[in-house]
Amino acid sequence: MDMDVAIAPTNTSMWRNRENRCCCRNHRSSPPPHLLLLIETILLKKNRRIEKPREVLPAGTKDADFFSRVYDVVRLIPPGRVTSYGAIARFLGSGRSARMVGWAMNACHNVHPPVPAHRVVNRNGQLSGKMHFGHPDQMERLLKKEKIKVSDDTIVNFQQVFWDPMQAIESL
Repeated sequence: MDMDVAIAPTNTSMWRNRENRCCCRNHRSSPPPHLLLLIETILLKKNRRIEKPREVLPAGTKDADFFSRVYDVVRLIPPGRVTSYGAIARFLGSGRSARMVGWAMNACHNVHPPVPAHRVVNRNGQLSGKMHFGHPDQMERLLKKEKIKVSDDTIVNFQQVFWDPMQAIESL
């Protein structure tokens, strides 16, 4: 399914496809309520305090709400596991927004509660966001503290430690 993804403010919502419907084609709201409910259900099962469902931002406004949803998903990644920017984007229903997930990770350093951004890497297991930490080796140190092996800025056993949000939902 082709999605028109809004990277910069446009007249098209990031959740809508060419027929002006959401990714599941069952309704015209933005973002799809079923994805918001899914994230909230997972957070509740993890005994985390969550707020009421967030208001949907009108198309053409800043993507702060998308960033918040990215942070919610990243907080679900268990210690000792990693995921990719693309896996988070696909889980949120906008598979072509991996770069936007990266922008969210770059902007999360002062967000509360804290976001474990060191657990998000590129699709090959490379520490592509390491320069956005306080020190270039900080991301690697945080991963090694969680017993994740890193060599030459790449996770050694990437397939074994990869956490897919979609598969995590199926196991609940």
